[in-house]
Amino acid sequence: MRAALASLIVATWVGGASATAITPDIVGEARSPDGDELLYRELHHCNADGRLCEITYVDPDGETIGVKSLDYTLALPAPMVSMHDIRRGRTMTTPQIIEPGVVVDAGFDNYVRERWDDLRTGDGVTFPFLVLGRNKPLMMRAVNIPNSCDDGMTCLSVTLDAWWLSMLVKPIELAYDSERRLVMFAGVSNIPDERGKGQDVVIRYRYAD
Repeated sequence: MRAALASLIVATWVGGASATAITPDIVGEARSPDGDELLYRELHHCNADGRLCEITYVDPDGETIGVKSLDYTLALPAPMVSMHDIRRGRTMTTPQIIEPGVVVDAGFDNYVRERWDDLRTGDGVTFPFLVLGRNKPLMMRAVNIPNSCDDGMTCLSVTLDAWWLSMLVKPIELAYDSERRLVMFAGVSNIPDERGKGQDVVIRYRYAD
């Protein structure tokens, strides 16, 4: 269940040396919660209109461990996704048919911007979220947690909507800057460790511009 929450962002997961040689649009650095250990990096590349994106996941030695492709052509909150786990030799994709209103994988980042005013001033938002590898969405809830943020930042907590399930699962914490860009993710990663187990990470993102 904790791993299911991990696929909320972004964050979210162009393979090989040729892709990593191009300056990424976004770089995410995933570290252990104490900040001491670099676990992996995310290298994000998108086309000019941002509708087609690829993310390369590399280990601390620079070896590619995963590649994610995202196609936002039909809906920004619900991209078609393909994730290839190189270490385990498996690929996961989204279903061909997705119900209207369902938020999919890294499309949550776009959903946040679409519901920005509600998140900033309201009591939070509830939405169906489809985790890569599942056929049915989970009901999720995102709320603003202003007291945990630096000035000029917007911080969100995301958890399962059912209270009895939310008590069993640690929330994901996100931070956005004044330009509504994701700058921090804290929670269980959708990139497993070398043993295939879920891992707690803090990812900090920096942008090319």
